[in-house]
Amino acid sequence: MVQFNNPMVFKRFGVNHLSPNHLDDFVTRNSMWIMKRGFGFEEDPNPTMTKGSAVGKGLAFNFARNLNNVDDAVTFAETFYDKELEHLDDNDEKKIAVRKTLRPTIIKAVEYLRDKGQFVDSERKIELDTAKMFDNPLYPPMTGYSDLTFKDNNGNEFTVEIKCPTSKKELSWGYKMQGLYYYHCGNTNPNVENESEILTLIPRSNYDRKTKISTPNCEPIPHKLKDIAHNLDYFKELEYALRSMYNVFKNNETWQDIADNNPINPDDWYWDTPKKLKWRQKIWGI
Repeated sequence: MVQFNNPMVFKRFGVNHLSPNHLDDFVTRNSMWIMKRGFGFEEDPNPTMTKGSAVGKGLAFNFARNLNNVDDAVTFAETFYDKELEHLDDNDEKKIAVRKTLRPTIIKAVEYLRDKGQFVDSERKIELDTAKMFDNPLYPPMTGYSDLTFKDNNGNEFTVEIKCPTSKKELSWGYKMQGLYYYHCGNTNPNVENESEILTLIPRSNYDRKTKISTPNCEPIPHKLKDIAHNLDYFKELEYALRSMYNVFKNNETWQDIADNNPINPDDWYWDTPKKLKWRQKIWGI
């Protein structure tokens, strides 16, 4: 049996660092966490998840070149989107529908961000010392990549995280934890804290009464990171997630043990592709 408070627990399971997505899988999609982190499963890109990446890359392309016209940025995003989804049929309705939202989403995001400040870079690697943050040497660091970094007129840098949810809901658990994470990764200047945010780009549609045709649109909604980070409940939830993961590793010897001790619901909506079903059979035998 593994020793309690063993500092090697995470490393014994190949976890030298965590990411916000890693924790999000653990808390909200336990079967996905086991499949991906324990057995190497890689989920095929789908239109919804690919849209977020495409929009982020399109925005970075636009601001890095200080473009006045977003056409090149949209083309860059669409090209990335098409390449990522080559495995889907060209007539796939979801693939087509989501692609049509790329242009209005990028246009609205550029309009919102254009006067935010001077663009600095994108996909910057950042690390959070969770051991120091929670005064617990058992926890590994969290690493990730910020979407967009800008600089205000005073030279203060701030982060803008781009999210493309499917509807206007409150921030998901994963988004809140990312906000907490990015806030504590060095944004200590009050001016920076006021500017750093998660920008959710909510899909909307414009309906023409004459033609009776709806066209895609977008509503940018910002969420300030300081408002997330100053919520003590979120801080407690992050620490609880880290402690819970530690206990899972502490009480199991192998990833297969973890799978065996975490039964799944075979009727869950998540098992929606032949690839997932194959891996489910491989790991859980059902």
